Amino acid sequence: MLLSDRLVLERQPVPGRLLPPPRAREVVRGYAYRVTFCDHEQLAVLRDFVAALEVAEPEQPAAPPGDRPIVAGLLRNRGFGLYELPFLGLSRSTVNKMMRSDRNWPTLRHLKPVADFLDWPLAELAAVGEVPMAPIDDPVFSSVCRHVGAIYAAAALLTTEQLVRVGAEADRLSARIDHGVWQPFAMVTRDCVA
Repeated sequence: MLLSDRLVLERQPVPGRLLPPPRAREVVRGYAYRVTFCDHEQLAVLRDFVAALEVAEPEQPAAPPGDRPIVAGLLRNRGFGLYELPFLGLSRSTVNKMMRSDRNWPTLRHLKPVADFLDWPLAELAAVGEVPMAPIDDPVFSSVCRHVGAIYAAAALLTTEQLVRVGAEADRLSARIDHGVWQPFAMVTRDCVA
């Protein structure tokens, strides 16, 4: 869990040095999409690539305490808004509902993709939203796995230019061929066991 996530949960101000710098929305969306094409071995290499990039401390104001619902704060900590998210297997209205309120969240089946995107354990996110834990029978209900979410968390403080480099490295590693047609995601969860 990111330190900024802990502060959001505690309704404390998040210092500007822990928040992503201003970034081009289309670059964030493109980078997020490209990462989904990497398999687990490639994601490990990509995480090392991200870790090797120099992170400059951004000069920006702190986010005030309790300024928004928890999911919105957690997404902000990674530099994502509703329209920059990769396909999670959920409608935008469902995600938007979670971003606007800390109550009346959907079912565990809906929380799982968000938890994976955030690189959070499902039980912790469910506890935050007061959603009771129960077994989930459908094994294919998340479009990104937590390993992809770990890349998004690791790259939270990168600049637009650095995200372009990460996206290019993800393309190189995955050998993704751009067919000129947008696909929602690469189904990386099909072989995720953890």
